[in-house]
Amino acid sequence: MELDGAGRVRLQRSPRRVVASRELLARAAALRRSRVLFRGRAEQPYPERPRAYLSNEVDPRAVTSLELVRALDELGIGSEWVVAEQLRAYAKLHPKVADFGLPAGQRLSVPNRAFRNLIVGTIAEQLVLKSCLEPLRAEGFEIEDTRLKGDFTDYILTRGKERLPINVKVASTLYRNAADVGLSPTDCIPISTYKVIGACEKEPDLIYVDVVDYQLRYRVDAFAQMLTGAEALGWALLSWYGGRGSKKAQDEFVAALFKKHGGELMALTRNSDIRVVSGQRVRQIFNEMPERCPAFSSKGGGGPMMSDPPVHISVARETTSWSSVDRVLRQKGIAGLLSMIHRKRSVEVRRPEL
Repeated sequence: MELDGAGRVRLQRSPRRVVASRELLARAAALRRSRVLFRGRAEQPYPERPRAYLSNEVDPRAVTSLELVRALDELGIGSEWVVAEQLRAYAKLHPKVADFGLPAGQRLSVPNRAFRNLIVGTIAEQLVLKSCLEPLRAEGFEIEDTRLKGDFTDYILTRGKERLPINVKVASTLYRNAADVGLSPTDCIPISTYKVIGACEKEPDLIYVDVVDYQLRYRVDAFAQMLTGAEALGWALLSWYGGRGSKKAQDEFVAALFKKHGGELMALTRNSDIRVVSGQRVRQIFNEMPERCPAFSSKGGGGPMMSDPPVHISVARETTSWSSVDRVLRQKGIAGLLSMIHRKRSVEVRRPEL
């Protein structure tokens, strides 16, 4: 110990301690540079109970790694997803640290629209199953769920040797540019062109059962924005992070969500209309009215090409209500419906020789 010029005690620090302090500061600076900074403290005490996170305001980067892992466990999301795997590994070492364990390379620049659409699509599938198909069991029909096969069908309705493949669609938002294809926004549903062509080749009897509700997406988004706890954290994680195994994680989240909130989610379809159109008719519309698919028509212009551009269908003129289809199935069976799908008529076609 020694005194300075003002008579104050001057503490002497050993060279070894100074070097150690500099090393700690350098390591801390390196850590700060390696992470994406988020407002708030990185070190946060982990509460005994999950906080009442709202999905419309939570950012996963502001949540401790242990809290995120507990949310994944509660939702039944396994470590096949690379993000879940890394979070679980990091939570063992730094459970109370936020913004660590989340792989920056897997963070998306915009929320995952396909994941958010998955809930809307699942609602439509459940509505068709519960409201349209299951009542037909009393008439001797059987239902095969083919959704996990990843094919052109979601369900196959059978009775005896008769078979009706079904693909469920949902029109949950308005197509604002419907006038470009000669339709009204409230009378327009899209169906992917290439999928129709492929489906008709493999499943010539295919019908599309379309849940038409142009406000459904907004109601589902409003519902999702009010999720709390583990569901809010899961929604935020899967909205902003992808990577290996993310599709399986999304399915696990949706299964957990429907197990707890299935009744509330299905209540969102109270104003939905269920319409039917065959794959054969969609293909006919595409062939005869190419303007319904701007990407293939002369009106398509020089805009960006979509990977699977849709053909647009008139709800009022080119689809049939499910109640009408249900009546045919009950009275004439699947064969009666197939005769409508494959009906033919003679028309004159130009065949110029020169």
